[in-house]
Amino acid sequence: MWFFGFSLASRFVAIPQILWKMPWHRTTIDVGRSPLSPGGWRWQLNAAGRWGAAAVSLVGTGDRLDRPAGFADAEEASAVLFDPFVGWYPRRDGSGVGSYRVWHERLALERAEVESAECSVFRDLGLIDAGQRPSSAGVQSDVHFDVYTPPTRV
Repeated sequence: MWFFGFSLASRFVAIPQILWKMPWHRTTIDVGRSPLSPGGWRWQLNAAGRWGAAAVSLVGTGDRLDRPAGFADAEEASAVLFDPFVGWYPRRDGSGVGSYRVWHERLALERAEVESAECSVFRDLGLIDAGQRPSSAGVQSDVHFDVYTPPTRV
């Protein structure tokens, strides 16, 4: 998986920036979940900073998201989108590409309806058009990630 960058609302963002030249950025982030009647949830994310501004509002459907649009089956979607374990990133100092590994239990995402979604990183890279809606969306209440450090230079 190509890793464009990571937003973190903590001064500790400087550790991976300086030590491993990872594209981590300090950003103000607000994530929330509010109940809807009957029994549903609205999920919202707002991120503001010099890099990675985003605003997303989703409504959970209660249905499992196994295979988003564009994937042949649930296994392909899991390997590519939900559960990649190796990532590559451009080093911040321009000295090539780095690689890192993560681990987490297999995700069990709930399909979500998109109310709104804006992502400056993908728009600025020309990967999406302004106002373009995602083909699918999923939410999960929580997940524990293990990030293996230090990353390696490729």
